[in-house]
Amino acid sequence: MKYRVREEQGLDPIYAPDWVAASTYAGLWVFALAVIALGLTASVTLVQRRRRHTKA
Repeated sequence: MKYRVREEQGLDPIYAPDWVAASTYAGLWVFALAVIALGLTASVTLVQRRRRHTKA
């Protein structure tokens, strides 16, 4: 069934083991969390720098 869907999309219907698919999804989640953490760190840094400059 999945092969037919892939063929209709113009993709090669290749098989990937479950551990490969799970690792790919895990890697994407880790990347997404890293991007969120980077954004939060940058925001906190900017807020702290602004507070330091306004105190002086």
